Amino acid sequence: MLARVSGVIFFLFVGLLAAQDVRYNQFQEAEYNGIQRHVLKLSLGYGEERSSTGNFGLLLGRFQYLVTDFFAIRGETGYAMASPQGTTYIPFTLGGDLHILPRSALDIYLGGDGGFLYIDYPVAGNGVFARTSLHGGVTFYFWGAFFLDVEARYNVQHFARSVVYDLSGLGWNVHVGFYF
Repeated sequence: MLARVSGVIFFLFVGLLAAQDVRYNQFQEAEYNGIQRHVLKLSLGYGEERSSTGNFGLLLGRFQYLVTDFFAIRGETGYAMASPQGTTYIPFTLGGDLHILPRSALDIYLGGDGGFLYIDYPVAGNGVFARTSLHGGVTFYFWGAFFLDVEARYNVQHFARSVVYDLSGLGWNVHVGFYF
């Protein structure tokens, strides 16, 4: 019940922001309201990816370049800080985001990415495998040039050597960074 109520409140708040055409501008300069193009965002974060073989806790790094006010290209990599059975797990991805409310206090985005994954299972060998994911999240801008990203994703990836493991599953991550 609480989840439904909080979801309704969140979407009402976002709807009010969109309806009033409120554009958040930390610099209080009217000429930058709603403008986000040609901005480079750099961030570090922590995330968790879940699969049937276990959960991976990742230290993540991301860059994002906003080509227009609404579209961004991004790249991300990570290193498993916590993994089942001492597994080495290093993803590399490149993708894009569609920003729904550019330079608003809460910027909602949807996107996808693809790339590869280096994985080393102690009992099954190592290799580089394809990886793809869909994601959605919210960015909160604060203190002039800083932001906080909260993101949910679904990954599709498989380990296929002597044994086949399905590593597909839900994940989440939180990033803190700056933009210029």
